[in-house]
Amino acid sequence: MANVPARLFRQEVIEHNKNVWLGKITLISRIPARLVAFISLSLLVVLLLFLIFGSFIRRVNVSGEAIIYPHPVEVFTAYPGIVEKRFIEVGSQVKKGQKLYQIDMSRVTHSGNISLKNVEAINKQIAKNDEVIKTLTESKQETINNLNQQLDYYQKAHQQSRSVLADSLSATGEMKRTLSEYKQYIKAGLITKDQLNNQRYMYQQQQSVYNSLYSQNTSNSLQIINIQSEIAIKSAEFDNQISQSESQRESLRREYSDAEAKDSFFITSPMDGKIESVVVTEGQMVNAGDTMVQISREDSQALYLVFWLPNDAVPFVSRGEQVNIRYDAFPFEKFGQFPADIISVSSIPASMNELSHYKNSPINSDRTHIASYYKTIVKLDRKSLSYAGHELNISSGMKAQATFFLERRPLYQWMLSPLYKMNKSIVGPLSE
Repeated sequence: MANVPARLFRQEVIEHNKNVWLGKITLISRIPARLVAFISLSLLVVLLLFLIFGSFIRRVNVSGEAIIYPHPVEVFTAYPGIVEKRFIEVGSQVKKGQKLYQIDMSRVTHSGNISLKNVEAINKQIAKNDEVIKTLTESKQETINNLNQQLDYYQKAHQQSRSVLADSLSATGEMKRTLSEYKQYIKAGLITKDQLNNQRYMYQQQQSVYNSLYSQNTSNSLQIINIQSEIAIKSAEFDNQISQSESQRESLRREYSDAEAKDSFFITSPMDGKIESVVVTEGQMVNAGDTMVQISREDSQALYLVFWLPNDAVPFVSRGEQVNIRYDAFPFEKFGQFPADIISVSSIPASMNELSHYKNSPINSDRTHIASYYKTIVKLDRKSLSYAGHELNISSGMKAQATFFLERRPLYQWMLSPLYKMNKSIVGPLSE
């Protein structure tokens, strides 16, 4: 230690002095400072011009769905059961009343199929009732025929008795005149009293015959009236019995239809049209009110899109403007977007009931967010898309997204929009 020479300066000072420049440093650049200042100023001016004269359109993306007008008709089932048969396929043309499905509703117990037994029992009752109606009809016909024969007989007898009665009346009148002449003759002494008595006896006999014929003619007339009355009464009685039997038959037929419906029933098409979708298949269990099939009308249909605009977008959307459409089933990255025109914008908010009728309405996608929505209808110019030589149809219920173009503002206004909001929040009461 004693042999080490003492240093005049510390080692740290020596190291520091090694790293200190002894003169001023001058950096020489190849780009002039004026050029840098000019370029910077130019960029600033371009930015200011862009902010002042440039503009941006605010947009909103809204979900919706495709609808067809007239709307397809949904066919429901009124009773629960199992689909036994299906008579149609997607795309089939159907007529009104054509069978679509057969639904089995039968119940089976230890004694067998209850519905089938009820149908057989009612069918037997209907057959017996038909026999009763047939027997009553035949009996009525026979009875009326017999009475008509009697009526015809008495009418002929009455006609004949009237003719005989007229002849008898004429003969009685002649004999009365002869008797009067005989009375004159006896006064003149031309005949004897016995001849007068004989003539008087003959006149009385003729008068008796006339009275008998008159009584018989009257009896025939009364008999004709009685037979005509009996024909009317018998006909009414038989008609009443037949009517009661027919009423029972109709009641049995209704019971038969109900019993048959409890066994199985058919779902038919309510109109002429085309099958758009088949919801259930054979062997599937269905409940009352379940949708079975969708049928579109045969007449020309227009394809529309329904969207629900929020409150802040309605003032900037009007009829005739264009929107960009994207379909969830056809990704826009591959199929692109499609133009469409707005044909109507509701002026009042849609009710909850109306929103619930659409599958892709806001309340169905987000029930926690309660707001007012306005129904907007957009019309499409094309009903299908072409891809790789295939035709892709746009069907009812297909989910879609639309971009609505709202207000256009300069860029600087969009940048200063927070200040506008702040100004509105601090302003005092307004006066007219």
